Amino acid sequence: MRLHGRDGELGAIEQAVASAGAGERRMLAVSGESGIGKSALLEAGAALASASGFTVLRGRAGEHLREVAFGLVVTALDRPAAALGRRELAALPPELGAILPAARDDGAPAPPTGGPAERFRLHAAVRKLLERLGAERPLALVLDDVQWADEGTIELLLHLMRRPPPVPFLLLFALRPSRGGARLLDAGRATDGWRELRPAPLGRAAAKAVLGSGLEPAVRERVLRESDGRPLFLRELRRGCMLAAAHHEPAPDAVSESLARELEVLGPRTRALLDGAAIAGDPFDPAVAAAAAELTEAEARAALETLVAGEVVRREGDDLFGFRHTLVHQIVVDATPRGWRRDAHRRAAAALAAGGASPALRAHHVRHLAGPGDEQAVALFVEAAQASLDASPSVAAHWYAAALALLRDAEPARRAQLLAPLALALGAAGRLDESRAAFDDCLALLAPNAAERRAALLAAVTVADVLLGAFGTAAVRLDAALEEAPPAARPRLLHYRSEVAAFADDPDGIVDWADRAARELEGRDMEPLRAAVESEQALGRTLRGEPDQGLMTQAERRLRAVGDGELAAHVDAAWTVGGNLARVERSAEAAPVLRRGMRLARESLQSHLVFHVHLLLTIAELPLLELDAAQEHADAAEEVARLQDLSYELAFALALRAQALAARGERDAAREAARDSDALLRLHQPHGATAASRVGNALLLHGDDPERLLAALTRIGGEELRRLDRTALSVPLLAATRAALALGRHDEAQRWAERAVAAAASGDLPATSVRAERAAAEVLLAGGATAEARRVAAGAVRIAAGHGLLAQELEATLLHGRALAAAGERDQAADHLEQVVQRAARHGALALRDAASAELRRAGAAPTSGGR
Repeated sequence: MRLHGRDGELGAIEQAVASAGAGERRMLAVSGESGIGKSALLEAGAALASASGFTVLRGRAGEHLREVAFGLVVTALDRPAAALGRRELAALPPELGAILPAARDDGAPAPPTGGPAERFRLHAAVRKLLERLGAERPLALVLDDVQWADEGTIELLLHLMRRPPPVPFLLLFALRPSRGGARLLDAGRATDGWRELRPAPLGRAAAKAVLGSGLEPAVRERVLRESDGRPLFLRELRRGCMLAAAHHEPAPDAVSESLARELEVLGPRTRALLDGAAIAGDPFDPAVAAAAAELTEAEARAALETLVAGEVVRREGDDLFGFRHTLVHQIVVDATPRGWRRDAHRRAAAALAAGGASPALRAHHVRHLAGPGDEQAVALFVEAAQASLDASPSVAAHWYAAALALLRDAEPARRAQLLAPLALALGAAGRLDESRAAFDDCLALLAPNAAERRAALLAAVTVADVLLGAFGTAAVRLDAALEEAPPAARPRLLHYRSEVAAFADDPDGIVDWADRAARELEGRDMEPLRAAVESEQALGRTLRGEPDQGLMTQAERRLRAVGDGELAAHVDAAWTVGGNLARVERSAEAAPVLRRGMRLARESLQSHLVFHVHLLLTIAELPLLELDAAQEHADAAEEVARLQDLSYELAFALALRAQALAARGERDAAREAARDSDALLRLHQPHGATAASRVGNALLLHGDDPERLLAALTRIGGEELRRLDRTALSVPLLAATRAALALGRHDEAQRWAERAVAAAASGDLPATSVRAERAAAEVLLAGGATAEARRVAAGAVRIAAGHGLLAQELEATLLHGRALAAAGERDQAADHLEQVVQRAARHGALALRDAASAELRRAGAAPTSGGR
């Protein structure tokens, strides 16, 4: 079919196909109102891609698929996945089986995915599948009616736009205005290789060309006027007018009348199947349509052939058919009697159940006939929610809400049973305000004696408060709960109150609430909680500049002695202890605690904790130069933050990702991530918790300009950097020392170094101590005191090595080598610098390797093959 008046759009599609065919990645969206010609442009794009040698994957969403997790993805990818065969599918990530039936063994349940917070693993699995499907030929993924896609599919498309498969790839999709569509279009505008097409109504000449010949002049003019330049309306009205002329009837006045007349001439069984298909959905399974229409298989087959021949429906796969346009589907639905529709939905649901269809597909039909108090429907909706949760928590929330709607008059305890999982699903979907409201409703319905249940819910809603930055709200909520909490619940609530104080940068509050929790834990067998509280007591004292009295070491040992079974029931203790160990710069101890917590959180399906552990593991692993793991966890934290629409946490994740990329020598990508992080941080009130991220970003963005760097550090930390707490101070103090030296301001550098030494005076922050020694050595070296600089740098190396801080050890060794070279001891200098080159290269720390290689060359030596 020739597309009149669409030369610009077709040219853009041709350009995108050519670019993707040449090895690039292109994304093209066609957006507009119904009937404007989006599907026709997609057809043209798919045909062009196929003619250009692409593997073309096609899918179309329908209104009923909004309630089915990854429904559109299954229509597009399940059959191509099946064609790969069992051996190749087995080589792909197992999470693929949670989305595509073809990727799991016959009759096997969907594999575990890590929970809703880690659904990015599903997206990565689909990306791997696309990479395999595009291994031999360029790949085009063509999706229509994306406005009907479920939230899981929208999230997948956003992932593919950020991280397209590493093959020649074209993503081409069409959509009408919708909430999910707006997210895609907004994201696309910030994506490389993106183009959005918005076809306008056709001009008069193009519209006349679409109509062609055969219409009376007066009829033609009326069609041109009524169609408003929309290609679909032009074609449908032309079809109706030609049909009317053949039957000597008046021409239809509107598209709806034209379609209604066309369908009136269908035979009774053909019309019955069409009505059944409208109930089954668009696209539809003929077997379900036949069941809804109460037709035999033979009757349905004959009717389907008639509908296909008349172009009322068309084949969209081996076992799927679709209406020629959603408008036709809607007109057929509207024409069916309401009572018949209810019965047809019942028959469709029964047919799907008999065929082993998913709970969500069955629930779509049951929703049209269930009434208040229908416990069977409630059970099915809850089953659909539970089955959808890991892949698409928004779909899960939809089904929990549907179940609750049938229980408006139920007992409070019954409603509370569903409100809690609804709140968790909403939180996982990033709808935190709605999640908090559902938690509050649930808390209001709990019986007075449900102390343990209330404490668990308060913990969950406090997490939502903290993620929203509502520290004051969390504090007020917990204070009110403490006033009426029974003794058994008080220690945990006091611990949560201490954690809120930590998020709010209140060291005195941390100590006060943690000490109170410790007192109320006396005599109680609650070891995981006791370890968490001890780590909070230690953190608060460290932030106040006081000795922690061995509490952090005691907390780590206590938690290590707890068995997995007991810790799994209170796995947030690993998050607390591991996070606090990382914050006080004991990375080598923090990492195993956090890894154990991650493992237990996944095994016990507590995915709501996983995001925080990803962040904390990145913080712990960077100083250890475990850069592959740090990059993996930073990427995972970024994906989770994007999925949950957490801009505050996304800023942290991007800042950590920038640091990992910078350490690996990927400077441009690191700076891009730092800029994105800074842009998000500017949307929020400056806060102590953001200081480390803002400092790290400043070092990446202004490290080449010492004057700008000093100005940026002062903006972040205030005069003399006095707004920063002890754990965030050493990095900017060392950076300020080096920047002042680069500007030739030795006295200023001396003052910064002295502040660094003072900040490390207590010796309880090992990385701070190393950086203080390095700052002092830098000043000594710049002043010509090479012997003293060597001594101080060597001390920094010993401190870092003693605490397993490999990044700091190599940085200090590099400085030691510079001091040796300045003292004329070139052989020793070369040995030290070569050691840095080799060890940094082994750990993928290419920025450090290159810096050491440059110093080697300055010392008159050439780096070995490990350097550059």
